[in-house]
Amino acid sequence: MADAQELPDAAPVLELLNGFRKSKVLFTLVSLGVCDLLQLGPQQQQQQQQHAANTASSSSPTASAAAAAGNSSSSSRHTLSLQQLARLLSKEGAEPSHDGLGRLLDAAVSLQLLGGSRDGYYLTDLAHTYLTRDSQHSLVGYIIHSDSLLYKLWGDLETAVVTGSNCWSCAFGLDSADVFASVYSNDAAVLRFMRGMHGLCQLSAKPVLTAFDLTCYNMLVDLGGATGALAAAACELYPRMRAVVFDLPGVVTKAQQHFAAAPGVQGLGDRVSWVAGDFFAESQEAGLPAGDLYVLSRILHDWEEARCLKLLRLVYSRLPVGGALLLCEMLLDESGTAPPEVLLQSLNMLTQTHGRERKLSEYSHLLEAAGFRRIQGRKTGSYLDAIIAYKDAAEPQAP
Repeated sequence: MADAQELPDAAPVLELLNGFRKSKVLFTLVSLGVCDLLQLGPQQQQQQQQHAANTASSSSPTASAAAAAGNSSSSSRHTLSLQQLARLLSKEGAEPSHDGLGRLLDAAVSLQLLGGSRDGYYLTDLAHTYLTRDSQHSLVGYIIHSDSLLYKLWGDLETAVVTGSNCWSCAFGLDSADVFASVYSNDAAVLRFMRGMHGLCQLSAKPVLTAFDLTCYNMLVDLGGATGALAAAACELYPRMRAVVFDLPGVVTKAQQHFAAAPGVQGLGDRVSWVAGDFFAESQEAGLPAGDLYVLSRILHDWEEARCLKLLRLVYSRLPVGGALLLCEMLLDESGTAPPEVLLQSLNMLTQTHGRERKLSEYSHLLEAAGFRRIQGRKTGSYLDAIIAYKDAAEPQAP
């Protein structure tokens, strides 16, 4: 038997073993609304009670009050004790277990999501920025989406690996052919997903939009752009640019209702607009809005090669000569074994879609097959990378 000193360090394995536990601490902290309560502070709890009647359509009992309170500055740090939080989180007069809640909050402190102790917890700058619902940079939507859907799909990862198919059927009893059936099953689910995508988009919009010089383009068409976060960022970065967001009718309605006045989008109403449609519809050839720069952000990774090629050919047919297509996706290294976050995202695609993450060479092959030329890719250092491809003048025919 080998001496224990000769064994490799088990720390990486133990870190992986604890990974799902850390995620669940984050999910539970957000789903309970702890961060929103800490943002409000003790002086605003009466306001929360006054707004409680308006929270029936919210995903958390604290959402409406947090929105009403405005975006608190992290410099005005509020603290709440374990007893205060338990009282505020009570349902029908029953408080959560002080022991259980205390363990959750202490774990959150150890993960640097909260500060303080049982006598008084407070938000870290990290939590204030990303874990409160009314923050301009909130990731709450995607966290709730991850907890309610993705966590369950990943629970059937072994099935997905063995069958090579997504997990909607075994996890939720839904038709695996319609990969967005659950995401778009009801209004609350659609809004939750849209809020999640909105937050993620804000993390990477500027890096992908500045990876290449886009100053020569006048009209951007964001296919599947949902809330308009990327379109608005493009208009902010390029003053002469206008943008159209093209998405499904139900998504467009909710985007106009809930996101047109969001920070980063508000004030650009004359330059950002929405058009409803389905870019996979058979009659869509002439239905895409006209533009000289099309964007597909996190669209192609949902689909198999044949469907990707169909969409790319449609975009190519609608572009004028000299126009371009910007892809915003996570890029695998050409080795296919890095970066780890992209490989994990590719497994995420396996559990829930028909697609996967790809290398630049694989995207280049698809783009060239659709007619595009002068293809370039850039790693941005953010959540998403960027690829640009151009529609050049037709090559002269050989005599």
